[in-house]
Amino acid sequence: MRWRRWSFSQVKWLVEVPRMKASRISSAADPSKRYLDALLEGNEEVASAAVTSMLAEGASISEIYVELLTPAMARMGELWRKRKVDVAQQKLATEITLGQMDKLRSLGVAKQKSPHRALVCCIKGELHSTGARMTADLFRLEGWTVDFLGPDVPTEAIVAMVTNRRPQILALSVTMKSNLKHVRGLLEALRKLDLPPKVLIGGQATGTLTRWKIRDLDLNVAPNLMDGLNFALSAFRSEPPKTDLQQYLREIGLRIRELRTRTGHTQAQLAQIAGLNRAYIVSVERGKQNISMGVIIKIANALGVAAEHLLVT
Repeated sequence: MRWRRWSFSQVKWLVEVPRMKASRISSAADPSKRYLDALLEGNEEVASAAVTSMLAEGASISEIYVELLTPAMARMGELWRKRKVDVAQQKLATEITLGQMDKLRSLGVAKQKSPHRALVCCIKGELHSTGARMTADLFRLEGWTVDFLGPDVPTEAIVAMVTNRRPQILALSVTMKSNLKHVRGLLEALRKLDLPPKVLIGGQATGTLTRWKIRDLDLNVAPNLMDGLNFALSAFRSEPPKTDLQQYLREIGLRIRELRTRTGHTQAQLAQIAGLNRAYIVSVERGKQNISMGVIIKIANALGVAAEHLLVT
């Protein structure tokens, strides 16, 4: 995918960066933590500054969605379920994030037009649509035609849209376990169609879905946003991907980011332990750094794993 690269001066017109204390906008600060703190404080200006910081570093829109917005909103959801934030704080965080998505969407440059169509929506009773909207945006940036229906879509309406629009992928979001009964009903209705689409389900309530077996239906559960997108792209790729250096570096970067997240380290903390700087870790995790074996060993030691765990075989 080709992405337009924006310097800080180019995006300044789009996202106003307020004059804040240096500690709040320091380039050494971890943008993901800064963004989450901004959501907790209800501070839209600081949230915008975190997004702008990543744009200025050359991050793509998909990287900002996956590395910044998605983890922060997932954390807000966890805090809401634990009653550590109230409904008003959760709604404000959602609106701030939707605002950032609107701005990022205006910067996106889709790759070559794809012949494929995706239908993206939330199951009946599901009111949390931010993750589904992110999925729709990423499909569009891949050149797909996307029908986004939003939250709380009745089962019969989804079936009718599938019948009329004939999407290759139906992407569903479900975050509340109480809505799984509606998922089951929809899947049973879809399997009766002559040409049902591949079904991709994501969201925080999908843990038990991995055990579901629906006859005559291609059902896939995505544990996260990028896994879902990658499944769709690989399922409809016209030719097998070629292995090259950039793909190898991206795979290493993904493994490092996954292990870092699992151990609870920020990018800045990992950089300090490994004797590197945060900008280098950012570049490595995005697959944009031709990393040496010596650095792989440093990062592996910092993460407490053998270097072999980071290598792609």
